[in-house]
Amino acid sequence: MEEESVQNSELSEEEKRNLIKVAIKNGCEDSKYILILTEWSYFHSTGNIRKIAGDAEYVLLRENLTEGQREWEYAIIPKTRITVLVHKEKTEFDGDEEHATLYVFTKNGWKSLHLY
Repeated sequence: MEEESVQNSELSEEEKRNLIKVAIKNGCEDSKYILILTEWSYFHSTGNIRKIAGDAEYVLLRENLTEGQREWEYAIIPKTRITVLVHKEKTEFDGDEEHATLYVFTKNGWKSLHLY
């Protein structure tokens, strides 16, 4: 799958299932149960968490709201046997740059797979 098609279109259900399988098999181990992720909005940069499948509870651990900077750190606790999240980062300073990481929770814990 080309990087451009991943960034500019929604994934089909089959593509999502395949990515989840790859993440479970080859992903990096991140946490056994609770995943810590941060959302932010700076002058030219954002980081967002999006739920793809399953359900999770988001517990706010830290909030930093200052001029030009907003940041929220969450403990993410899965509520279903399989939970899938995407964390997207975007920088619009000195050229656009995007990164996305897929996080998959199963009975073995959280695993991550960098998409682009």
